[in-house]
Amino acid sequence: MNAAPLLEARGVSAGYAGAPLFPAFDLSVRAGELVCLLGRNGAGKTSLLKTLGGILQPLSGTVSLQGNAAAGLSGRERALRAALLLTDGGLPPFLLGRELVALGRTPHASWFSAARPEDERIARAAMERLHCAHLAERRLGELSDGERQRLCLARLLAQDAPLLLLDEPLAHMDLPAKAELLGLLRDWTRADRGVLAAVHEVDLALGFADRCLMLIPGEAPFLGAPEDAAGPALRRAFPGWPEFWNPLGLRRARPD
Repeated sequence: MNAAPLLEARGVSAGYAGAPLFPAFDLSVRAGELVCLLGRNGAGKTSLLKTLGGILQPLSGTVSLQGNAAAGLSGRERALRAALLLTDGGLPPFLLGRELVALGRTPHASWFSAARPEDERIARAAMERLHCAHLAERRLGELSDGERQRLCLARLLAQDAPLLLLDEPLAHMDLPAKAELLGLLRDWTRADRGVLAAVHEVDLALGFADRCLMLIPGEAPFLGAPEDAAGPALRRAFPGWPEFWNPLGLRRARPD
């Protein structure tokens, strides 16, 4: 591919009060890729996504979005290039489902402009893709956590940015829904888009990801194909991984 990566980070590290959570490393996400970010709680997954999404300043290195230095982009310009889903945002309980999804069109609108038919069409299509169009007239406070999660993801699709940065997009969903969503995200990347998603479901990530990025305590992060990730690097990233459990999720006979 000759096009610039959707995301390119050089020598990037993230952390707080000058203390890095992991050694500096290089990362790129290109169109057509689903990259799953793996690591134990506290390894720095959310901090990395916040750094790549512009919420936190990198402790070192640079971040570029579609070939443009992210530090020089306005908030709107950044939102047109990358859509960020975090897990720590409260949602107004009286907001309707369609109103939440419509917020994804904000970067495309002029100040104080009314919603355009095109915006409504894109928002509706995003809800249909996430199988949550039936929630359009429901208030968020009436919904389950999984239903609200689908609407949040539909909002990001409606934002129509070429890159998605997702923190635990599978949260609150049952197992079939988790697999369905990862398949949907992988299909979505095939339209010249890319996804970097932090997930806890290691087995599913190894099955769906094009590449895996693993944060390993005390080491530089691992970035590579799932079949390479499902080996020694996985056990270093997840100390205590049971020996009777195959890295690809196929259970072995328990030892006597």
